[in-house]
Amino acid sequence: MRSRFTAFAIGDVDHLVRTLHPSHPGAASEALLRASLRECCVTHRYMGLTIVHAPEPIDNEGIVVFFARVFQKGKECSFVERATFQRVRSIGWTYCDGVLRPASHPLDPEFVHDWIR
Repeated sequence: MRSRFTAFAIGDVDHLVRTLHPSHPGAASEALLRASLRECCVTHRYMGLTIVHAPEPIDNEGIVVFFARVFQKGKECSFVERATFQRVRSIGWTYCDGVLRPASHPLDPEFVHDWIR
């Protein structure tokens, strides 16, 4: 998770593509995926990452709940995400999917309570 956040922050599109699970819908068209990721890297500022919850993976699948502090054109668009990752033998940990919620603070217990079960 941390490596993908850093990749967004520094514009490392190759890493983002490489660590996307092959079954992710975005993986269907690599050219479109690269263009979309490049756009996100250029138009957003990734200012901070807080891991809220990351239990031990089970059977090569892991869940990470995190708060990402992000800005676009000076406006905050931070979010909390519950992301699913799977370990792929030839690649390592890959991003499968996630559910996002807008957020201004990462550690509000009522906000993330139902996400960490």
